[in-house]
Amino acid sequence: MVAAAGTGKTSIIAERFRLLVAAGAEPERVLVMTFTDRAATEMRERILATGVPEAPNVGTFHSLAQRWLREEGTRIGIPAGFQILAGPDRWILLRELMWELGSEELVGADRPDDQVTPLLKLLERLKQELIPLNRLRAWAEHSKDHERAGFFLAATDLFAAYERRCRSDGLLDFDDLLFQAVRLLESSDGFRRGFAARFGWILVDEYQDTNLAQERLVELLAPESGSVCVVGDDDQSIYRFRGASRASMERFARSFPTAHTLTLGRNRRNSGRVVKAARALIENNADRIPKTLSGSLPAGPAVEVLHCPDGASEAAALAAAIGPLAADPGVRIAVLC
Repeated sequence: MVAAAGTGKTSIIAERFRLLVAAGAEPERVLVMTFTDRAATEMRERILATGVPEAPNVGTFHSLAQRWLREEGTRIGIPAGFQILAGPDRWILLRELMWELGSEELVGADRPDDQVTPLLKLLERLKQELIPLNRLRAWAEHSKDHERAGFFLAATDLFAAYERRCRSDGLLDFDDLLFQAVRLLESSDGFRRGFAARFGWILVDEYQDTNLAQERLVELLAPESGSVCVVGDDDQSIYRFRGASRASMERFARSFPTAHTLTLGRNRRNSGRVVKAARALIENNADRIPKTLSGSLPAGPAVEVLHCPDGASEAAALAAAIGPLAADPGVRIAVLC
């Protein structure tokens, strides 16, 4: 389902859950995957508000993958009691290993520690896109850009040391949860079929923001005799590089060629002028999935555009505009950066 902004995506998933249960589906066999804890909490509350008695398999991709790895991860050598390596601890560990290895390509820079954060981003991206380290190494070994190749070979050695340390200490980082969940399901076709049989229906919100690991999870868990319903809008992608959002939707269409596409375009959240201004901008984007965005609320006040010479002026102008509004307890304010 391609649903434009404010058209009721969450309500649709909650109502579909209710209809499935009303038709005889067991609530635990309906799997709902979201991106953030807040979205998962809201989704569960909306589902339970429809009168469904329980919704045990509603959660984020990562929280569900963590649960599955604790239940079945020993099949691929992951201990049930693994700990999550997150935040500053990841940075500290990678820095420590970088200096232990002492590769000139990494520690020979003017400010070696400044490379730790970009290296972590690279490692995250590799896991999100299911790229094994041996593929990165093979690319670097055949690259004609010797300086760049040297950096990536050193990075590959560092990432391999990071993975060895995590395994020996019983640790997984945030992106390991999805990477290893995919690995678990791909480890045995028989196991995958048995595991996927737990779920007869899969519902996914904000599909435009999925990375390859998340898309692969959906494909591996797809029920043989049930259904998969994803809701997304390429115009609303905020987590992916330009163009990747449409790629996610197109990959789904290729993976599930019999799926039907429904389009929602009636905005129920914003005033008419906001909808009109948004449509005037977004329709100029190239290579987008065609959809019509229309408003259902009154026109409301005019949209204002502030021209500011720098960031400090912009912040001051926003504060001045928000100040009078904030005094009204009935006004909700959001600032998107």
